[in-house]
Amino acid sequence: MERYRYVVAREDKQNPRMQPPEHHLRYNDNDRVRLVTVERIWACNGSLLSGGSGGRLKDVCLSMALSKMLNRRFAGFQVLGESNLDKTRDFLFGGLLHGDSYVERAFRVIEVELAFVHDYFYTKYFLIYSSHHLFVMLSFAMVPTCGWLAYKLFQHFLRVPEEDELIFLIDANHMIYDALFTSVTAIAIALLEGLQVYIYLASAWCKNHGTVAWVANCIGCITSLKYFPSWEDKLGQYTLLKSFDYKPMNILYYATLLSMDVKRTVLETLKNRNGQLGNGAISLHANEVFDQLSWSCTTLPTTTHIIMAWHIATTLCEEEAQDPANQPSEEQPFAPELLPDHSFISESIFDALVHEAHELLGGKKTMQERKQALLSQDRGNERLLVVGGRLANNLIGIDHPWWRWKVLRDFWAEMMLYIAPSNDAKAHLETLPRGGEFITHLWAFLTHGGILERPTGPAQNLRLIRIEVLVFLGVVGLFVFLLLGSYRRRSSCEAVKMTIWVAYAASIPMVSYTLGLMQSSLYKNSLFSVWAVILFIFLGSADSFSAYSLLDNDNWKTFYLKQLIQSFWVGWLMGSSGGSDFQYTLWVIYSIVILKSGTRVASFKLASRHSRLSKSTKWVADYMSYEHLRPAGEEVQRNPVNMQGYGYVVAGEDKQNPEPPEYHIRYNNNDRARLVTVERIWACNGSLLSGGNGGRLKDVCLSMALSKMLNRRFAGFQVLAESNLDKTRDFLFGGLLHGDRYWDRAFRVIEVELAFVHDYFYTKYFLIYNSHHLFVMLSFAMVPTCGWLAYKLFQHFLRVPEEDELIFLINANHRNYDALFTSVTVIAIALLEGLQVYIYLASAWTKVAMISKYVIRNSWNSSELVAKSIGCITSLKYFRSWEDKLGQYTLIKSFDYKPMNILYYATFSLVDKTKKGRKEDKRVRLSMDLKRTVIETLKNRDGQLGNGVISLHANEVFDELSWSCTTLPTTTHTIIAWHIATTLCEVEDEEKHPMESRTTNCHVARSLSRYCAYLVAFAPELLPDHSFVSESIFDAMVDEAHELLGGLKTMQERKQALLSQDRGDNRLLVVGGRLANNLIGIDHPWRRWKVLCDFWVEMMLYIAPSNDAKAHLETLPRGGEFITHLWALLTHGGILERPTGPAQNV
Repeated sequence: MERYRYVVAREDKQNPRMQPPEHHLRYNDNDRVRLVTVERIWACNGSLLSGGSGGRLKDVCLSMALSKMLNRRFAGFQVLGESNLDKTRDFLFGGLLHGDSYVERAFRVIEVELAFVHDYFYTKYFLIYSSHHLFVMLSFAMVPTCGWLAYKLFQHFLRVPEEDELIFLIDANHMIYDALFTSVTAIAIALLEGLQVYIYLASAWCKNHGTVAWVANCIGCITSLKYFPSWEDKLGQYTLLKSFDYKPMNILYYATLLSMDVKRTVLETLKNRNGQLGNGAISLHANEVFDQLSWSCTTLPTTTHIIMAWHIATTLCEEEAQDPANQPSEEQPFAPELLPDHSFISESIFDALVHEAHELLGGKKTMQERKQALLSQDRGNERLLVVGGRLANNLIGIDHPWWRWKVLRDFWAEMMLYIAPSNDAKAHLETLPRGGEFITHLWAFLTHGGILERPTGPAQNLRLIRIEVLVFLGVVGLFVFLLLGSYRRRSSCEAVKMTIWVAYAASIPMVSYTLGLMQSSLYKNSLFSVWAVILFIFLGSADSFSAYSLLDNDNWKTFYLKQLIQSFWVGWLMGSSGGSDFQYTLWVIYSIVILKSGTRVASFKLASRHSRLSKSTKWVADYMSYEHLRPAGEEVQRNPVNMQGYGYVVAGEDKQNPEPPEYHIRYNNNDRARLVTVERIWACNGSLLSGGNGGRLKDVCLSMALSKMLNRRFAGFQVLAESNLDKTRDFLFGGLLHGDRYWDRAFRVIEVELAFVHDYFYTKYFLIYNSHHLFVMLSFAMVPTCGWLAYKLFQHFLRVPEEDELIFLINANHRNYDALFTSVTVIAIALLEGLQVYIYLASAWTKVAMISKYVIRNSWNSSELVAKSIGCITSLKYFRSWEDKLGQYTLIKSFDYKPMNILYYATFSLVDKTKKGRKEDKRVRLSMDLKRTVIETLKNRDGQLGNGVISLHANEVFDELSWSCTTLPTTTHTIIAWHIATTLCEVEDEEKHPMESRTTNCHVARSLSRYCAYLVAFAPELLPDHSFVSESIFDAMVDEAHELLGGLKTMQERKQALLSQDRGDNRLLVVGGRLANNLIGIDHPWRRWKVLCDFWVEMMLYIAPSNDAKAHLETLPRGGEFITHLWALLTHGGILERPTGPAQNV
């Protein structure tokens, strides 16, 4: 045992410390010297451990060390640090299984080890042992104490009782027999306490402790004390063919002595094969009967099936030899939970076998009759009892009986070792107080050799269940991608975001794992190819979802490689699964999905910054540099109301080559005549665009043109050629912001524009649109193809399965419910593909495509039938473009929020950690009043932006309040100060002027104040200051609020605390309170809210311009932000930057 420092004792006397980098508990060299280890005991030369019984005493200590190691499995540690080390296997095969009598010694060590485990969980012995036998000394002290009590009671028996004493047993001599009875009881207790001391002294616990102390002469006497054997040493026995008709509820079992021959056979098998485990196939190879009998180990679906088939065959062979077992009956606990299969599966199989036996053997009384009935069954019958009979026929056909029994002996020894490894340590622990099981001894044995799991055996029913569940999850994932993929820009809900992320992150690993399960299966199942194709559909078929984030677009090559690998394995699985009724249909679907997966890769590539995005927007940048120019001699006429002179491109752009000297991509006059522009659409007089819905359809096309122009900013073009032109400002202020409800129209155009942008970067719709809808026809083709496949699968459900086919869901009529489940799944996919076609037809992409063709084809725009047909398609409804809500946050209300971050810790940081003080208020609807107020302010000021100063001038409060806009160092400071002031004014007026809180000004001011605070807390990257600056300021505000307002529960108390602070205090919360005092000092509440409303509208427009286009693009799949809509709107008016304001930190 050299270098085997398995700990026997004294580990509790040390003080190990957590040490990096693993932060494990470690003993340093000095501590390890004091530990009592197996190595140290074997190295001891004392006479106690060198004598005749020294080896056994050492083995007791080894058992103690092994029991401590085994307890890890009962504590739930599935991975044992030493299991993969060579020294662990050497310990088992070169140490424990070494020597002449290794069989007897190995089982003795394991038996004592399991006795320690039993005592640890079910007795007090471990506590007594740990306390250095202090508690056993209490029992020892009880012996003389109880003896003295018995003596005193005997004296009490002899005395004359007192007159008023109640006594039941008393004779004529006044002897108190109650006292005599009690005296005898006390003596019995003394004897029992003494026996208890003896039992502990005779136990392995005392031997172990004594060996540690090794005072040889005294200890030798103690360690030689004898007691009961550690375990029952019997094997539970059951014979199905004999006991299936047993009437009582309890099943009849037998027990037989666990002989040394059984132990030797099992351990010799383990040692000779150096730990190689098998489910019987190895022994069949060794006995040269693999060809005849291997089917019984490879075609049955579960280990329980194999066990029962071989049990039946062994029983029939036993009966054939006319040597039936005749053991004394003894009831034993049946333990299906110790088998590799789930206990429910094993129990279900056993119950089904009992019913089968009643059907096949009912009425047959003798074992000979039952044997003949099973051996004569039809070979085509797949019931397990008949399979066992067929196996028995094969075994009986072996020439020599001794060879037959050698085959059976070797098979059962191999099977016993195969089923022993298990992760269900609790099931083994629960057998210990019932006498233990032989399999538990083998399980402990293999654990100490590092054999924790069996090798991959035949496909299990659970494997098939896993495959079917994963296929179902694939269909659910497709549903998530299809519906939530396009819905996510309409929702800021974290649950929607998390659901999509889980489906996206798990898609490729789940498909790879499931394909691996099917490929590694030893069984044939004709549905594997169908399931593989279904999973492949999950990966690439959803048109409304391509990328989860912008990073996915830039990593398109990684996804492309993964997709190629998956397509190869799916194709290989389909090709290797052989022919079937639906093989050709599957290849058609596979080809369609290959094309659809290719569109996803192409969508990634188109939207990637380093590949095609810059190229696909370069033509727009070049075109807009000369779009305003007209050929020589042509008069420039411009009208932003009817879009005359606005050649913004909607469709029809073809690939052009750059031309010198600027090497711009140019369209000559003939090329420009083929372009579908905004100007051309507005000039079309067809009935489709002249009717009541024509204006909205024109605006959809305008949104498409604007989205192409906006994409330049996402591609990194910071300078937009048209931004300094008068026509650009005229477009915004004289065109888009013109008419009766111009604010409604302006936001509708921007919303559809940003929907186009979202779809360009996060869906396949741009590619489908660009391919003239060829790829949407693939989804359309999938509907009838999947319908035909579902029909073929239903026929497959009705037929009788082949003999070697693995099926989980099958009934007595041999109906393949796996096929029915798959048929329903394929129908669901067909419906999803049909829904996908509808979603695209109802999208703005289809509207633009139809209108573009309508405009350029004279035969279409002069036909009423065409107009009505297109009108029907463009009238299809779907989800709204965006969520249309404002995020809200109130610092004074939520600063004391302390998140538990359960999901953060439960998912090991996969879910982002919520910081303290960040509790979002309920989102509010983006009202028409708010939109109108913001757009009216923008129009009335002709695009002039300010950080609040302009509104203060207009409301004649500049002298009193200008300091709050000019002296604070950053925009974030200004926002927070005004947010605090607005909140305090709101609390003040709820108490004194409740009607004012219902006015439009109050609603707009309150909503925008909380929205700007929400941007500081949750989206600082959208603000003018550097995001880190905004985050730092906000974190400091949360800490300040704790200092100033900690312990104050109501908003009224917090308001009073801030309003009463010293004016010399420069902390930002106090500054906000001072500003609130100034605002509250304004005479009329309606004027105060007018000041606040105008300030927040001006501030909202001031913070909207930004050069960080990526930050705005990343908000689109999260439901979008109001500030992003304003940013896009200002961009199209040429307002790309805000005027120079107060000095910023960054």
